[in-house]
Amino acid sequence: MADSFFGINLNSYCGEYDDSSKPDDFSICFEDSYICWIVCIITIIIGNFYMALAKNSPYSYRWLRPWFISSIVIGITSLIPQFIIIGTIVQNDLNVPVLKWNATIIIITTAFVLFVTCYERTKGNVSSFPVWTFWALMTLYSIVRIRTLAASSWQAVEDLHANIPVLIAVYSGIVLLNLIVHSIQELPDELLYKQKKLQTKNPVQVPESEKSLKNGKKEEELELEDNHRMKYDRPDVDTRKPCPEEYVPFGDFIFFHWLTKIIWKGFRRPLEDKDLYHVPNDSKTENIIDNFFKSWTGSKPCPKGTTACKNKDNLIMSLVKFNWKWIVAAVILKLANDLLTFVPPQILKRLIHYMLMENLEPDTYDVTYGVVFCVLMAGALILQTICIQAYFDKAINTGMKIRVALVAAIYRKSLLLSNAGQKSSQLGQMINLMQVDAQKFQEIFTYINMLWSAPLQIILAMYLLYQELGESTFVGLSVTIIMLPFNSVLMGKMHGFQQTIMKITDQRVRKTNEVLDGIKVIKLYGWEDSFLKEVDGIREKELSAMKSRIKFGVIITFIWTCSPILVSLLSFLCYSLLGEDLTSEKAFVSLTLFNILRFPLVMLPNMITQLIQARVSIIRIKDFLALPELEADSVIHGDSDSPDAVEIKGGKFSWDQSDKDNLVTLDDINVTVPRGKLVAIVGAVGSGKSSLVSAMLGEMDKLEGDVYLNGSVSYVPQVSWVLNDSLKNNILFGAEWNKCYYKEVIVNCALETDLQILPNGDATEIGEKGINLSGGQKQRVSLARAIYNKNDIYVFDDPLSAVDAHVGKHLFEKVIGPRGMINDKTRILVTHKLSVLPEVDHVIVLKDGKVLEQGTYNDLMSKDSELHRLVSSYEPDQDETEDKTEVEDLESDSELGDLPVIPDVSVKKSIRRRKSRLSREESTCSIKGNNNAGKDEKLIEEEKVEKGNISFKTYADYLKYMGATYATITLISFVLQNGSQLGSSLWLSEWSNANDNAKANKEDPNLFLYLGIYALLGLLQTVFVLGFVFAILYASIRASSQIHSAMFARILRVPMSFFDTTPLGRILNRFSKDMNTIDERLPNSMRSFVNILGTVTITLITIGIMIPIMIAIFIPIALLYLAVQRLYIPTSRQLKRLESVSRSPIYNQFGETLMGLPSIRAYGKKENFIKYNQGLVDDNVRSFYLNMMSNRWLSTRLEITGHCVIFLSALISVLQAKSMDAAQAGLAISSAMGVTQALSWVVRMYSELEVNVVSVERVNEYSELATERALVSSSPPPGDWPQKGRIEYKDVSVRYREGLDLVLRNLTFSITAGERIGIVGRTGAGKSSITLTLFRILELAEGAIIIDGVDISAIGLHELRKKISIIPQDPILFSDTIRKNLDPFETYNDDQIWPALESASLKKFFEQQEKGLDFLVQEGGSNLSVGQRQLVCLARALLSDNKIIVMDEATAAVDIETDSVIQDAIRETFAGRTILTIAHRLNTIIDYDRILVLDKGEIAEFGSAAELKQNQGIFYSMLNDAGLLQTVPQDPAIRDILENKNE
Repeated sequence: MADSFFGINLNSYCGEYDDSSKPDDFSICFEDSYICWIVCIITIIIGNFYMALAKNSPYSYRWLRPWFISSIVIGITSLIPQFIIIGTIVQNDLNVPVLKWNATIIIITTAFVLFVTCYERTKGNVSSFPVWTFWALMTLYSIVRIRTLAASSWQAVEDLHANIPVLIAVYSGIVLLNLIVHSIQELPDELLYKQKKLQTKNPVQVPESEKSLKNGKKEEELELEDNHRMKYDRPDVDTRKPCPEEYVPFGDFIFFHWLTKIIWKGFRRPLEDKDLYHVPNDSKTENIIDNFFKSWTGSKPCPKGTTACKNKDNLIMSLVKFNWKWIVAAVILKLANDLLTFVPPQILKRLIHYMLMENLEPDTYDVTYGVVFCVLMAGALILQTICIQAYFDKAINTGMKIRVALVAAIYRKSLLLSNAGQKSSQLGQMINLMQVDAQKFQEIFTYINMLWSAPLQIILAMYLLYQELGESTFVGLSVTIIMLPFNSVLMGKMHGFQQTIMKITDQRVRKTNEVLDGIKVIKLYGWEDSFLKEVDGIREKELSAMKSRIKFGVIITFIWTCSPILVSLLSFLCYSLLGEDLTSEKAFVSLTLFNILRFPLVMLPNMITQLIQARVSIIRIKDFLALPELEADSVIHGDSDSPDAVEIKGGKFSWDQSDKDNLVTLDDINVTVPRGKLVAIVGAVGSGKSSLVSAMLGEMDKLEGDVYLNGSVSYVPQVSWVLNDSLKNNILFGAEWNKCYYKEVIVNCALETDLQILPNGDATEIGEKGINLSGGQKQRVSLARAIYNKNDIYVFDDPLSAVDAHVGKHLFEKVIGPRGMINDKTRILVTHKLSVLPEVDHVIVLKDGKVLEQGTYNDLMSKDSELHRLVSSYEPDQDETEDKTEVEDLESDSELGDLPVIPDVSVKKSIRRRKSRLSREESTCSIKGNNNAGKDEKLIEEEKVEKGNISFKTYADYLKYMGATYATITLISFVLQNGSQLGSSLWLSEWSNANDNAKANKEDPNLFLYLGIYALLGLLQTVFVLGFVFAILYASIRASSQIHSAMFARILRVPMSFFDTTPLGRILNRFSKDMNTIDERLPNSMRSFVNILGTVTITLITIGIMIPIMIAIFIPIALLYLAVQRLYIPTSRQLKRLESVSRSPIYNQFGETLMGLPSIRAYGKKENFIKYNQGLVDDNVRSFYLNMMSNRWLSTRLEITGHCVIFLSALISVLQAKSMDAAQAGLAISSAMGVTQALSWVVRMYSELEVNVVSVERVNEYSELATERALVSSSPPPGDWPQKGRIEYKDVSVRYREGLDLVLRNLTFSITAGERIGIVGRTGAGKSSITLTLFRILELAEGAIIIDGVDISAIGLHELRKKISIIPQDPILFSDTIRKNLDPFETYNDDQIWPALESASLKKFFEQQEKGLDFLVQEGGSNLSVGQRQLVCLARALLSDNKIIVMDEATAAVDIETDSVIQDAIRETFAGRTILTIAHRLNTIIDYDRILVLDKGEIAEFGSAAELKQNQGIFYSMLNDAGLLQTVPQDPAIRDILENKNE
């Protein structure tokens, strides 16, 4: 070895530097030439690549920092010994060319490394890969060099010159010092000096008064703005701790030492979100999505907020392209790891050979020979660990970035979906795309390199096995080849089942979302059982498909798990039958290679399975990204100087141009809206009013014509949309804060009184979907938002229907009308309130999707027009003196008349002047609010994060769900499987040892005895594997079924107060992501943990039997493992909990976005919502990323500790070579080599098991929620109850939740059977609360409600709710047939359903539909107008035959004509029924028997309309506000009541 290297003669090159090294040892000449030069060449190559690819870091490092000066000085110092060595050689004319060239190359390489050190400082990096690696490799080289000198060459080198060995030793010390310096962390300037701005490359100190943070705004200004920041306007300055990974030395990076601090913190106390680092800069969502879209489009990113890009079919290549550097790095690292995997078996072969020689011919080799191989084995394993952990780092990062890119792309796509696109992909499916499909890409990219790595490992293993066993290897290989066709067929079947499962899962999540969205209606109707049955039915289909997939999965797992066993068994069988002796050297080197072969053989089918699932996911995502978008050119946007604000020429529009059955919604539309005018759009329900304004906003598919929109838009949708944010931020909606203008908007939108009622004034948090606001309040908030965001065009889609008559009058006069605060702006008003038409500038009348007529009000009324017919028949003329007799309702005109419109305040002015002016304006701009305002009262509770260990109860619950039978089969199979594995290993040792002895003694062992028993044990192992896998997977399916059923049943039974304080996205997260974890990930992690635990146990027993002294060594190693585990698991578990919690806000925001898409697009707020979504994804990625990296931290430490076990096993075997059989040593070392990864996997799988059990913990939390009272009582009322419908309220008081004020106070009144009662009052008076008490949605705090002599608190909820019919305020429909929406229990036949639809004025519409009663309603009833949805709810009530009917604003969203028809139907169909009607239109209830007037939760007035009018109280003022006192109603009954003729 000392004379040549790869055939090159070293003697002439080494000269006098050669030595007389021992055989099989490296010479000093060899080390100073080839080893040193390889290190230097690798450094220069890597360094050049690094400089070519290096990017600028967000950090900076000053040049004159102690660390940098030290590194440069010590680096230069290391050159001095080399220069002295060259000088010594030249001066003394020594014949050692190798030493001179060695010093020269070291000088050149060191100078290059110093240059790289300076270069990376300009990039903001420190101690990079090439620099740290050079000093690390040179340190190892120096250690080897000193060892060789000390062992054999010191005297030879000293004979050349006495200074040379000393200089070599000095240089080695300096190199070690360099490595230490480059392993010390140097904080960036930004962190060292605690500066907030991380983006500043060269920060300078500036006076505090001049400090600028953003866009010229000063700190005080930003603080002032933050007080009024909408939650979707995330601050640009991020104060979270940056990720240390970006600036730690390379040594800390490869060993993940930068995580140690946070892991210690997690061990000492449960981690909180504030403890977490930010994600690395290149992993931030904003940067990822930009890079992704650049790859997707091929040249430049998509326009912000869009995904309308080309190359969508090339999605996979785009994902690969923007991650190519990470993917290439991962491939290189995986290749290095795979090659290093086969080094230990070759070293093992030489160790066993050494042991055999020591057994047969003691003292043939020096013990140093064996020790060197032990060290080499440990070194190779440690290097393999570094490579594989670095690979996983790159692979996980790649997968994470791909998931982030897909989630962001899905969200951006959702902002652009047309109505057809939204119909094709509903909320549940989109959430599944984010949660499940995008997640599969993250998972698959962790192991995707196994597609080439597994075949490579198989080929290399088979080649090396061929070297050991010859042709017998191919017999074993044939098993693998034979199995491939079977696996192909099975994989195809699994692909089909996976597609089916994903579709059914989408369906389940979508239906669950619908149930949660309409839970209040479900409870009011008593439909829980119907929806429970429906969702359970979908779940059964899902589980059935999973069971079918598991059958094939079990077969595949069985085949590939047994493959290594069968391969080794057949190979040894054939080898022995060919007459060869299976010696310990052959047996255990082969066994080690078979163990290596086991991993790729198991992983390859798993990888193919994951690819199948990922292929389904990519198809689903591609299909979603290809859905129809709103056409960018459907609306031509002009400037605000155009004389016409809106113009449509020859327009033809459809909600879904792909729907051939209902292609055209609007046809032949020619409309012009002059700038600054008020235009009204009227027509019957379903005539196309909302569609017309949607077409103006670009929300419909334009088939023909042109649409011009000249100016910015404010939009008030018909169904008001509010955010889960403060009331103030809902109004501001990101606009700049202007206190005086804000007050003017509040007052004119009639919100000032509401602010006094709300618990925290305008800082009150508004619940999801405005749960804590009435319909009128939500509409006025939506109106205030439109007005506050000063725009050129205001589009109002029937905002007056949801408010009381007097409030509607106020809003029109103060805001919308010709004397309103925006009277100089363009206003487009959709309305059913025909009384406002005389004050508008232009009227557009629609019928059946066409403009029937348009013109001024007077022009249309002067001829025989449709408008004239409507107004003449249903809206009598107003008295000309009406305006003179107005009654002040909410605020006096004097409060508004002198209020100036304050222009926007420029933030560029002096803060001092601004504060002074605001102080002066305080008296005129103050807003009256609740005295409690300022208290931080949260409506939406923070999601609970469990802390500490997973409770034993959680594990016990899951085992209980699995079932005793399956658990018993699993346990027995597990014990027998591992017992047969232990027996197989021990028997192989005995067999090979017998062969060794037989060979030495020239005997012939009993081949068939050894072979037969070994085969039997192998076959038993395969059978028990099959039983174990089958039992544990089927048990997990059983558990999943029961867990889901328990949670869903409980969610249907929890009180409504739970939904008031819990976002639906948070609940849906349990049904989607957590259930997916329980269905898919938990069974696999549990199986893997149990399997690997058995492997470790068997391996430790084997090593203990073979090397008893190792038992003593296992104790400290076990303690070390336990310590690392106890240190790691609390951090990992809490990070997983934080990651689970951080998912919910993403889905909350997603649902909120989809509900408000038209508003978001109209206001131009897409960028705000995209930015907020990116921040939420970053919040989620942060905990996920740290959890994955902490896993790498754990694996690195455990594997290195495991390598110590291998090293000690090998070392003890070498030291006991004379007394230990080679077979025993081979079995012990090969087992130890297998246990290294196994020990690491035990902790990792236990951690993953705990992480996945967190989902069980989270689901159990919802399965144990407090429920409402019983649905059925032990003493139910009679079957025909209520017989009459008499209702009594006795001292009824109620509050929404514990700790809140009473909303109804001491109500006492009686309603006789068959009496019609109208319930009125101003917003917040408690009208809807009465219905909630009647249905026991709210349980009473005091008092009792008696219906026909029965106290309703004493009976079951279903016994009550199914006996009362309700037409709710919010028209909730479900995605099913119209038949199922009317009759979910299928109680009625068609002959009963059609009359109900006819009475609700819907029969004609559904008869025109091709499917009739099987007409499919889309999610939320989106293919019906709001008015039609309300009529469907009316038909539900008409279909039932209950004695008590409750109508909560039942006709608020229908036109006057339809309202009249409905009222006639109610009078006829509900004759003799007890009717309670909450109404905004007083004319609909003025002929009722009595009117109940509420004020602040108390009864203010109760009597007939005539009596209340005569009292001239609140009801009188409401009549006056509605104009009913100044007009002559056409209805004789109403006229008689108002004129007191009925008395």
